Amino acid sequence: MNEQMIVANLLNDTKQIQFLNVNSVWFESSVMSLIVQAVINLNGEVQSTADISEQIKEDSNKDISQEELETLKNTKEYEKYSFSAMVPHLHKNYVQKQLNYYMAKYQQEGRKKYLNVVNSLTEEMNDISVSADDGLLSSSIDEFEKELYSEKSTSLKTFHEVNMMIGGGFRPGQLITIGARSGVGKTLVSLNFMMDMLERDNSLRADFFSLEMNKLEIVDRIISRKESINSLKMVDYTNLSHEEKGKSLAGYKDLMNNYDIGLFGEEYSTLGMIKRKIKERAVQGKYIAFIDYVGLVNVEGVNAGGEGGERIAINIITRELKLLASELKIPIFILSQLNRGLEYRQDKTPGLQDLKASGSLEQDSSMVFFISKDSEEDNLAYLDVAKNRVGRRGRLKFYMNPAFMEFKPYQT
Repeated sequence: MNEQMIVANLLNDTKQIQFLNVNSVWFESSVMSLIVQAVINLNGEVQSTADISEQIKEDSNKDISQEELETLKNTKEYEKYSFSAMVPHLHKNYVQKQLNYYMAKYQQEGRKKYLNVVNSLTEEMNDISVSADDGLLSSSIDEFEKELYSEKSTSLKTFHEVNMMIGGGFRPGQLITIGARSGVGKTLVSLNFMMDMLERDNSLRADFFSLEMNKLEIVDRIISRKESINSLKMVDYTNLSHEEKGKSLAGYKDLMNNYDIGLFGEEYSTLGMIKRKIKERAVQGKYIAFIDYVGLVNVEGVNAGGEGGERIAINIITRELKLLASELKIPIFILSQLNRGLEYRQDKTPGLQDLKASGSLEQDSSMVFFISKDSEEDNLAYLDVAKNRVGRRGRLKFYMNPAFMEFKPYQT
């Protein structure tokens, strides 16, 4: 981040400091920090760069001449580095570095005071808005009119029954959580959601991140569903007949040639790697990403195994992915395990209180789906819409057959 260019922008309009929450410590350069602090102390009321030079001398007994400030002020193309637009990014970078430092201190010494600082910094990070809107209706009228009269839907369609409940489909900017107990079928359901959306619109681009499987293991499950081959036989290809091998290869080639799918295995284990790949591949309004599952994602600098570490990590993950979904205007799906306490309740219906480790899964998600199985009928599964900011909540019945990776609306 070019701090000199950002400060040059400020010097050409010092009064913008009056409308911003800015702290000079967010700047790595000590010189830039001194200049910004001087403008803050002057409340942006600057007649000439001489005022700033004098204020710096008064604040710190350091000398930055008027000539140096004029040279900085006249930097070419400073307009491209809007001070007001870059402030949230500077703030975020500063808080992230502080967070990494205090998390490392806590991991080394295990002192509760450091954990309290980490919690406070995590909350501060969650409150930072990188792309703040001015809030005025006049600034959005063009966007509103364009979307109002557009013939193209911005919703990504899936199963009809789900579309009816969630307002027509999944929309840009949404973070969607799919939760279930271990072994119930989170991966099966998410792969079916992905393939169903791609089959309805193969111009979509889809990425699936699995932290439990490698690339070919994910392919096996998709081909099992696509070609109606028993998934257990795909564990060892020697189990397949000659005909099934032919169908499997044809299915692979069809996926490769006719769908834009990225499958990323266990090597994509950190939040940073996943975010970078999503940013690289995302196409506004034409992209979906699935992360299987949130509890296995590592956050750089955070030890999820420590006291409160898992909660801190998931807080960061859900907030960062929600901001990413909003920034790129895409839906992102995250899978989550549920607490074991569900198994010991008489009523086995999952609820938001069963989401594991962190309230941020509920807080940051636009929608939360739960998957559960009927206790009496083997292939009957329930998809509960437990949270929905844009539509109804309720229960849908689905036919689930893990052997063939099937998941489709239940026909009575």
